[in-house]
Formats: sequence, structure tokens, C-alpha cells
Amino acid sequence: ESTVIDVTGQHPVLLRLGGLPRAEIEAVVGPIETTSEGRKSPGMYPRHYAPKAQVKIVNRVADNAAGLVIQGPPGGLRVRMPDDETGYARELFHTLHELDGYGVEVIEVEAPPADWEAVWDRLRRAAAPE
Repeated sequence: ESTVIDVTGQHPVLLRLGGLPRAEIEAVVGPIETTSEGRKSPGMYPRHYAPKAQVKIVNRVADNAAGLVIQGPPGGLRVRMPDDETGYARELFHTLHELDGYGVEVIEVEAPPADWEAVWDRLRRAAAPE
């Protein structure tokens, strides 16, 4: 997903986190504000790109569950994700939809590091109720 910044006002406003981490953007343009109001950009809907299956963020993906892991072992319908924020973000929706294709009702996602802002934004959208 693209990073989207509104620069039409007095201060830059981050509309959607994407492949560029906030720190890299702020190193160039200075502090940026964040907003969730309105629909100034595609991808701001609560369930944007969400799979049909329910997404649950967990500490550990159950052995028999379909899910995404970073630390846990892959196997069956458990997919090992990249252990870096950029790689994980790049693969997230593709992998969720791939698992969705198996007709699973729930996809468990091992919680990524707390400072992966763009990944957490995508996960919250994927896990949002319909």
C-alpha cells in the first residue's frame, strides 16, 4: 500500500501509513500530524482489503489454525511471514487472501512488534468487524 500524506494545509497530515515508516517521512518534512477523519484517500475504510475470514490477532497461533506467524513454526495453513516490517507489510494482504481461498472461517495472526505502525494499521483494518 502507498503512504498517503495531505500537504494541502499548513502542516503535513498522514492519511494512511504505507511502505515508508513515519520516521523516514519526518526526517524529510518534519513532524507530521495523523488523522482518521473523512475519506480523503482510498484505503481509509475500516475493512479496506480485508479477507472474508475473521482475522484474530493473537500472541501465538494455535497449532491447528490457519494463520500468519513470525516466530512460530510454519506448516499446514500456518504461513511464516517476513520478520521485517517492510516485507511483512508487502506480503500481508496477499497472504490473508491466499488463506481465505482455502475457505477458512478464522485466520489467526501472531501479533507483530508494537512499533510496526503500518502493519498494525493494516491488521486493524483486516480484523475490523463488518
